[in-house]
Amino acid sequence: MPKRTSEPAPVQTRAAEAQPLTAATKQALQPRPSEFALLSRVMANASEDEREFMLDFLERCAAGGYTIPEAALGESTAHFRFRIEPDEIEDHAKYYQGLTLVLLKRGWLQTFLGLILHLVLDGRRLTPEDVMDTLDNDMQQFDTNVDIAREILKEYPEIVAPEIKLALDAHPDLCAVTGGQHGN
Repeated sequence: MPKRTSEPAPVQTRAAEAQPLTAATKQALQPRPSEFALLSRVMANASEDEREFMLDFLERCAAGGYTIPEAALGESTAHFRFRIEPDEIEDHAKYYQGLTLVLLKRGWLQTFLGLILHLVLDGRRLTPEDVMDTLDNDMQQFDTNVDIAREILKEYPEIVAPEIKLALDAHPDLCAVTGGQHGN
């Protein structure tokens, strides 16, 4: 009778059958630091103001009633000298989202709203007439700029030729308006 051993027989595999680990698998196998270690590292490198911000944030989270994203919004907006309370987020979320998109997207509306917001932040009480006068002034300035641009295109197209080329490259649909081709 053959003798039994407690050791399993070695598994034989062929080198050709071994699959290399993917980057995602390798990353998943890497140990991750604990949230306490990460927080400790963040706090060790933080300024006094940043530590105060983080402590306020953690206290708000620990007190309950707010999710972490809600508490983060409340504390981060307070850091920029205004506070959006989490209870008010749902009531105004679309307004905040729209205003953010307008202000990040550069253009006439961003410029106009920026001017209005600047006046409000300076403590000016705006009437509808003030806002309409501001818009009217902007429209008059825009019309003047368009007239100047047309005059330059008519009289000195060679001066703005590189800008024309860039505009047509960025907006090929403009060629459809003129019926022409560009690029050659």
